[in-house]
Amino acid sequence: GTVMPLAIGRERSKKMLKDNEEKQMIFGLVAQKNAAIEDPGPRDLYRVGSAASVLKIIKMPQGTLNIIVHSVMRFKVKEFISRNPYIKARVAPLPVKVRNTKKLQALLVNVRDTAHQVISLSPNAPEEAGMLLENIQDPSALADFLAATLNITIEEKQALLEEQDTYKRLEKISLALANQLEVLELSNKIQGQVRDSIDKTQREYFLQEELKAIQAELGQ
Repeated sequence: GTVMPLAIGRERSKKMLKDNEEKQMIFGLVAQKNAAIEDPGPRDLYRVGSAASVLKIIKMPQGTLNIIVHSVMRFKVKEFISRNPYIKARVAPLPVKVRNTKKLQALLVNVRDTAHQVISLSPNAPEEAGMLLENIQDPSALADFLAATLNITIEEKQALLEEQDTYKRLEKISLALANQLEVLELSNKIQGQVRDSIDKTQREYFLQEELKAIQAELGQ
């Protein structure tokens, strides 16, 4: 469900886009296990990824491509079948599991509440984030939206992508949000203490300067 920009620089990735430019293209996105590998093969890739459609391709002057993609479905790689001119694989859809229980509804309320608090304390959070949070009613879609915004490692995000059970995914997201909220609250508390310390120092400085001026006027 996520819409994201991607920068495409590798030649075989650009060839894949060029070969399919005229089609209503759906292609697979998988994460690398090690981002430092420039020419990854099947062993360097996770086997659960996301099928995505290309919404827009922007050709940049330096030769790279910027694309806007819309993720539409999880999939699992059954078999990698070629590496050149670009990686191809046989895949199968990976459906999500949702059991709409009272327990799930209670968890949803808790996750939304924590997410709103995180948004309110995050200085760079867009204004529409809170509105988006309320508009997403599907539990699995909400979990995926929050997972995409969490400040966690690639390995942790991959684990969330691979988790088909929506309740378990929301549980992990709830824990990650609680940790993020704790860090933000502590950060804001420290910033407040620093501001108070600076204000106190400034007040003392101005008072000392005023006292010097009065003493000078009195000839002391």
